[in-house]
Amino acid sequence: MNKTKPPISQCKHFFDPINLVEGFNVYPSSLANERTRGELKPDFGLYADFAWEPAWRNEYIVWPDYEIPDFPNVAVEQIQSAAARIFNGEIVEIGCIGGHGRTGTIAACLAVTLSDMASGSENRLDATAAIKRVREQYCVSALESREQEWWVELYTHKAYGSPQMLRAKPVPPHSPLTFSAHICEQVDHYEMLEAGSDDCLVKTGCDFWEDDSFAWSNEVPSDEPLEPENITRWKLLLQHVKESV
Repeated sequence: MNKTKPPISQCKHFFDPINLVEGFNVYPSSLANERTRGELKPDFGLYADFAWEPAWRNEYIVWPDYEIPDFPNVAVEQIQSAAARIFNGEIVEIGCIGGHGRTGTIAACLAVTLSDMASGSENRLDATAAIKRVREQYCVSALESREQEWWVELYTHKAYGSPQMLRAKPVPPHSPLTFSAHICEQVDHYEMLEAGSDDCLVKTGCDFWEDDSFAWSNEVPSDEPLEPENITRWKLLLQHVKESV
């Protein structure tokens, strides 16, 4: 009996154009994209992971998986430069690994800037509208953390001095959304346990919580030392969870 693999996602991972702003296409892609001879190639690529090794002109944003750019001002300039290329008719590919979190965040920022270029500041998309459009036009799983959503707001403030007050950065830094594919590391669970949690604070029904809890109770050392600032972060979240019950 032949078994077929279920689809990874309903989104477009393979260099399919998405029209975030009327008349201007963005080409998101994942590393799973296997190009064939004679297939359309990008003029330029903006990537959020160094695993990409394209043969065309490209730039990398220093951007850890599930997180936000390490150098925000540089990232803003890179995204604005990519938007200018799109506005001038170039085919621009964006990508990370799976094409969801970092790619979706870049796409939302591009939507903000392209709407400004196309229609002016009065009709520029704000961060909320840009994220909504990316999830409607591209994938419901685009942008994988609340921090990435917040970064679209930060991008808008840095690029245009948005009159709206910038929200505080989410705490903890990598608060996942309900559809997040985040996989906890053992050190994450050890820090939660150290903070006093009796369940994973990142993902309900986490596949690794039981094993890591057993290891913790038997005093099996973690591969990584516990970071005091991270324990404090988990304690803050644990307090928030208890207060919400």
